[in-house]
Amino acid sequence: MTAALLGQLGTRLDLARPGLDRLDRYYAGTQPLGFLAPEVRAAVGDRLRPLVVNWPRVVVGAIEERLDVEGFRLGTAGETDDRLWALWQQNALDELSQQAHEEALVHGRAYLLVWAGADGSPRVTVESARQVYVAHSPGSRERVAALKRWHEDGHGQAVVFTPSRVVRYRTTTAVPVDAFGPAYPEMSATFALPASGWAVLETMPNPLGVVPVVPLVNRARLLAPDGASELADVLPLADAIKQARDGPHGHRRALRLAAPVGDRHRAADGRPRRRHRGRGDEQRCRADVDARR
Repeated sequence: MTAALLGQLGTRLDLARPGLDRLDRYYAGTQPLGFLAPEVRAAVGDRLRPLVVNWPRVVVGAIEERLDVEGFRLGTAGETDDRLWALWQQNALDELSQQAHEEALVHGRAYLLVWAGADGSPRVTVESARQVYVAHSPGSRERVAALKRWHEDGHGQAVVFTPSRVVRYRTTTAVPVDAFGPAYPEMSATFALPASGWAVLETMPNPLGVVPVVPLVNRARLLAPDGASELADVLPLADAIKQARDGPHGHRRALRLAAPVGDRHRAADGRPRRRHRGRGDEQRCRADVDARR
């Protein structure tokens, strides 16, 4: 049962990868450059630096900085609950909750994994949509299973959570790490994991009776429980700004900037360009001649 869930939920993680890759590149400002004609690219070489107006990061930051948890109240109590706040701080959630908000705004969702520490105290960790997926029942919309999958010590690691048990897996062979890119070189490692070749390391009952992974979803809808990125409406704007720079007029500006200074004043055949003066220029020249006389 859990082995089948490992494959099914792992497939959902794999399918999510291209969309998350794209969102992360835009958020980091490392999205592909706009189209440049081959002759322009050959002319400018490495002299034309990429210009990225990073509106996606500005939008996410403007929202996230307004999302601060300042305390908890239970029922109709007028005062905050100090015990809950102490547990919140013990798990460093006063800081990590901001990362959870940011991840949810960028990816559309983040996750909180709740378990017990060695001393029995509650332990809450913030998880990425790159490593975690939660399955819901289509009928009741309750959480029925969850998977956390990651790369560690040269092997793939995975934990499958159900309401009744928790099963930990490890790949039987070493798994290479593929680099995601210059912005986040470690991210793709979670997706270079095989669908088969996993061995069970440990199986334990789930004393909570529920799947202990809670989604934090941005813009959730009834039939879209995975949410939507806050960047969805900003990406076309970012592309339009880049296109304005890298479009046809931008290509001509790039060629002018790439040309040596002396060549900018020569025609295509190498002869000096003739400067066409307007009427105002002619009048200024005449005034200069009269003054010299």
